[in-house]
Amino acid sequence: MVLTILAVAAVVGVVVCEPTCSRFEYEKQTLEKVIRMEFDFERQSEEYKELKSRILDILEQVKDERKDLEHEKQSMQVGRSFLFQNSTLATEFYFKSLCDLRSIYSVFKTD
Repeated sequence: MVLTILAVAAVVGVVVCEPTCSRFEYEKQTLEKVIRMEFDFERQSEEYKELKSRILDILEQVKDERKDLEHEKQSMQVGRSFLFQNSTLATEFYFKSLCDLRSIYSVFKTD
């Protein structure tokens, strides 16, 4: 029975054991991983800076377009009020002229 337990323990021990590496090999692997992570971080930082720059440029373009639209809107409102005032004046002038023509026509009218 003791031999069976020792045999099973020996087989399990051989199968379960992981390969061991020296302290220096472990530190080398850890250092390589840290360097890869640092490189990835730097790359992502550069990508972030480029993306931020593009977003800020687009934001400035949107602000400029909004200012242009506001200016255009104000111009249209001024133009609309000018046209409304002028159309009112033109209508008044038309009716006054029409009344004047009727009065002139009535003077020269001979029945």
